[in-house]
Amino acid sequence: MQQASAPYSVYIRPLAVADAAVSYQWRNNPKIWQLTGAKPDRYITQELEEEWIRNVLSRANEKRYAICLAASNQYIGNVFLTGIKERDAHFHIFLGDRAFWGGNRALEAAILLVTYAFNHLNIENVYAEINKKNSASVALAKRIGCAYENEYFDEGKNMYLTKWVLTKALLYHKHQKPVLQQHGNCIYSS
Repeated sequence: MQQASAPYSVYIRPLAVADAAVSYQWRNNPKIWQLTGAKPDRYITQELEEEWIRNVLSRANEKRYAICLAASNQYIGNVFLTGIKERDAHFHIFLGDRAFWGGNRALEAAILLVTYAFNHLNIENVYAEINKKNSASVALAKRIGCAYENEYFDEGKNMYLTKWVLTKALLYHKHQKPVLQQHGNCIYSS
């Protein structure tokens, strides 16, 4: 793969089954999942992760991307849209490689995906449901420009979730519209 050049420190590309060689390790790190409510209930092998990736990639109402460093192409996390229906989608993100927590990497990956969703997938509303105690994710939602909608208790996850919405107008009010470039399947900002 040719290295992407970008003013952002990351780019996104479609998630691939081969990514399981790295991501299965993240699934087994409890620090990554302690605030998400979506932690694995067993040890995840590379084979189980490959099966999971094949399954989610086959879903027509989801778009899943790997977050990669622009300077080295290193795969560091995932960002995706689920429940795509009509003009709405649900947003998810995680940086699996804890060495890259902090900084603007999650913000940049989020902006790349939602800009792509608004301009190429005709999405009008992107929703995020975030554990109230996950201060980093709440801060990310605010930094992107999401508007707070409400809070509720999710009995299945046994936690309070805050619901956020992002529209194109909210995003571009907060951030200069990035010019997206595509190099193969990679999406980056120029």
